[in-house]
Amino acid sequence: MDYNRGYDLDFEGYNKNDGTIKTDLNYLKEKWSKIYINNKLFKYYYFIKFKDKFIGEVYAKLNKEINSYEIGIVILGDYRGLHLATPSIKLLCEKLKEEGVKIYTTNFLIQEKAL
Repeated sequence: MDYNRGYDLDFEGYNKNDGTIKTDLNYLKEKWSKIYINNKLFKYYYFIKFKDKFIGEVYAKLNKEINSYEIGIVILGDYRGLHLATPSIKLLCEKLKEEGVKIYTTNFLIQEKAL
């Protein structure tokens, strides 16, 4: 989670040293939905469910400076390494394509296995 490291984030369970978030995802769902739902910059924001449990989020945020959507994903630590990120990102990209979005990018490093 190197790309999340070092920020001053107000999330319960956030570890500034390694960028991980260890908390109840229902808490994050409630807190983040207030921030992202109906936010035009985060028009494409989805929760990831695995075996009927919320385990993360995937989103495309509009970056007006480069006229592109930046893709981001967060998956709880206990569910990393289960190959859930790739299908989540693919579904998001399919949605972007359906909506006519032609330019999107990421700002995270692809790692074989997250810490």
